[in-house]
Amino acid sequence: PHMTTGMSSTLARLGASTSLPPGTKIQAFWPELTPDVSSVTVSLKTPDGRLQVLLLVRDVIPEWPTPYILRQPLTVKDGGELSVAYGLNAAPSADVSRLKFTVSTLPPAAPARR
Repeated sequence: PHMTTGMSSTLARLGASTSLPPGTKIQAFWPELTPDVSSVTVSLKTPDGRLQVLLLVRDVIPEWPTPYILRQPLTVKDGGELSVAYGLNAAPSADVSRLKFTVSTLPPAAPARR
């Protein structure tokens, strides 16, 4: 399945998050890039409070949009919160509140049958 999350804006940053159930496997993500976006960060916060940065792009080149496909799916063992944060140019020219962030995941594996 694919999850697409809309954004909410605060000054020169824009962010959103979604909860992932235990056992979810993250395969890829694709942040939408426009000339108004200057940076993008994707992170995973685990239930015990650890924060893992999965992607940090400081100087976005909007002419080179790309999906980020993980070499091996990342299993979110205990569940967590997947977040994206966009850094915006000082005076965005478009309605950046409509930026999208798409995540490709595999659902948790079903328990083995005996």
